[in-house]
Amino acid sequence: MITCQTVPLRDDPVEGRVAMTTKMLMGVLFALILTSAGALGETRLSPTDRGQRLYQRNCLHCHGVTLDGKGPDAASLRVPPANFHTYLSRLKDDAEFEKAITQGKRFLGMHNWEDTLTEEQVHDLIAYIRSAAHQVKVKP
Repeated sequence: MITCQTVPLRDDPVEGRVAMTTKMLMGVLFALILTSAGALGETRLSPTDRGQRLYQRNCLHCHGVTLDGKGPDAASLRVPPANFHTYLSRLKDDAEFEKAITQGKRFLGMHNWEDTLTEEQVHDLIAYIRSAAHQVKVKP
């Protein structure tokens, strides 16, 4: 008994287009999977970790790597940025930090971030600052 196999021709334009379309779709699917995996990783970070990323992107230039107010741009400012390790900074509650971040500090060089950061991002940022420079508990 003789069996016959059909071997696709390389010069077949229809089969070539189908193969090319399949490869393109697989590439797009692969890119979507990678992109969504990165987005899922971002949402799985703790508030402190998300806050640290926000701090590095938005605050480090003025407030410094160690939150001491000695960032690379601090020397060019008239009023030095806040040092989050000082006693007075550590006394501030979250509401005061939130107000300073969202509304800024007029005449102190701290601009507002209300139009840039979401409420959740502001809370993440405060969580990071608290983790690096703990709040002082004041007894009434």
